[in-house]
Amino acid sequence: MSIMDDIEDVINRVERRVSSPSFSRAVGKSIADDILLLIKALRKSRCVVSLDLNEAERLLNDYYIAEHRVKDLMRRTIEVMLNKYGDRLREVYPLLPMELRDALRSAANTDDYLDRLINSLIDELRGPEQDLVALVKNAREVSSKCGE
Repeated sequence: MSIMDDIEDVINRVERRVSSPSFSRAVGKSIADDILLLIKALRKSRCVVSLDLNEAERLLNDYYIAEHRVKDLMRRTIEVMLNKYGDRLREVYPLLPMELRDALRSAANTDDYLDRLINSLIDELRGPEQDLVALVKNAREVSSKCGE
């Protein structure tokens, strides 16, 4: 028998005792109701996974590092493609993924074509970034309320 099974047994025993009419008379109905509410909250809390603020911030920082590395890799790859194989790129252009074709088309004939191209491709990472930002924000709010 695991410790979680032991805890569940204790919770069940306390719940049965608190639910008995004699317990309610001894301590008062409001106290008995409060204990039952705490038991309910305890059961629900077992399904909640807590996340440490430091862990959330580490995840967000790791994301930013990965994003920077992806941008750098993409920049170097695209520079090589355009500088060394610009003429041949026209041949493979129809075979490129639609997102890359659209980005190349929208970035063409501009001074900042490479930045615009990379930013349009990196936009795909914005969803996970926003999720991590929200996670860190929530963890910070909880941490400040708990005084930790």
